[in-house]
Amino acid sequence: MSDDTTPQPPYQPGQAQPYAGGQQPYQSAPPPSQAYEPTQHRATPSPQRVTISAGTAFKAGFFGFFGWFVAALIVGTIVSCVAVLLGAVLTDLVRGMF
Repeated sequence: MSDDTTPQPPYQPGQAQPYAGGQQPYQSAPPPSQAYEPTQHRATPSPQRVTISAGTAFKAGFFGFFGWFVAALIVGTIVSCVAVLLGAVLTDLVRGMF
């Protein structure tokens, strides 16, 4: 089970089985003498500048507004349909009570 010649105790149920490779598969943190030393950071390049023309900005704004408008129409239609159906059901319930 291990590379050294010392006898190993027999495996017993309920105990962790020894690892056959000689080292544990999951080791704890290295000792302080082998602690992690961060590497020096290199200077990052300056961010790339992006220029947007007036036509591109106009298109982005137009289609952004158009997308929100269509989404609002869809949500408004669904909410209106639910309100009409709920009103019809409640009207029948109220008429049935009197």
